Amino acid sequence: MGHHKKIALPALVAMSITLLAACGSGAESGTGGGAKSITFVMPTPSWDVSHSAFAVAQAKGYFAKENLNVNYVLTNSSQLAATAVARDADSVGLASPEPVVIAAQEGKGLGLEYFYNYFRRPIYSLAVPADSEIKDLRGLQGKKVGVQSLSAVGVYYVKAYLAEAGLAPDAVTLVPTGGGTQALTAIKGKQVDAMLVNDVFPVLWKNAGFETRNLSTSQLAVIQHGLLTRAENLRNDPDTYAAIGRAIAKATLFTLENPEAAITMMWKAQPETKPAGADDAEAMRQSLAILNAQIPNLELGADEKLWGHYPDRAFADTVKFATDNGMITKDVDPNVLYTNDLVAKINDFDAAAVTTDADRG
Repeated sequence: MGHHKKIALPALVAMSITLLAACGSGAESGTGGGAKSITFVMPTPSWDVSHSAFAVAQAKGYFAKENLNVNYVLTNSSQLAATAVARDADSVGLASPEPVVIAAQEGKGLGLEYFYNYFRRPIYSLAVPADSEIKDLRGLQGKKVGVQSLSAVGVYYVKAYLAEAGLAPDAVTLVPTGGGTQALTAIKGKQVDAMLVNDVFPVLWKNAGFETRNLSTSQLAVIQHGLLTRAENLRNDPDTYAAIGRAIAKATLFTLENPEAAITMMWKAQPETKPAGADDAEAMRQSLAILNAQIPNLELGADEKLWGHYPDRAFADTVKFATDNGMITKDVDPNVLYTNDLVAKINDFDAAAVTTDADRG
């Protein structure tokens, strides 16, 4: 996870992708020549501490203990992540469901299937500057709303929130702002009145001295990012993909139990994720704020007991969301999009041992 190299993908994925090789810690060095190599595709162009669980999976040797040699690949979106996984036989990806749902309109689609529910609750909301005169969603009438791009799935989330407030889709003007610092520049410079944000953006911006206020408080009936791979992989090699899920489940549990240790592992793996110009205490304060914003979406709910499990209506509700908001125009069978068949094996580990280890740091 420490150095970078370029890999080539087919022309359909028209971008460069960065491969992060395994960290090389003592815990990982146990994988021998018999380890299975897996490419793990992420839907983000850069690392930040909100992804600390993935550093934990490497640093604690959770992949190595499953005899897996995992390399992370960064892309710009869930669409690119899903496309990359569809074209690479030995790969798994973290992606939101929209690209797969959209592709499923055309029969087989991308040939992918979700097998692990990672973000268990919606991560998107509409935010305005803290001092904005806009007090609720209805106040967006006639305003400019920023989205990463006009082709991004965020457009459909804006439509859903407008509908919730009784507003038509054309009640606002959508403005493509880009992501990261570009989005911050747009809302800070009043190029837009509101912005569709994920769970981490407002904290990143607050750390940079700009505070926002959330307008949307309800949770849309749509699932978020999960682990997916080719459907044939889950049929032909279920143990490998259960092992990947098990490693991520352990890493998630460790991160929830000891976020400071998880952040430190991410800093070590990717030094650029540590806030620059701050002492260690301030850097940890800022980083904890970022990770803590995401933790509610990673935790098991009061009625949830199994890591990776999809609730019965998760994909049915997501397909309905896609239909209601114009994302798809044809029927899609939600049952072909996911499986819970690996969940029992994914949860076949000593959770108490992971928790004890995390408590020790």
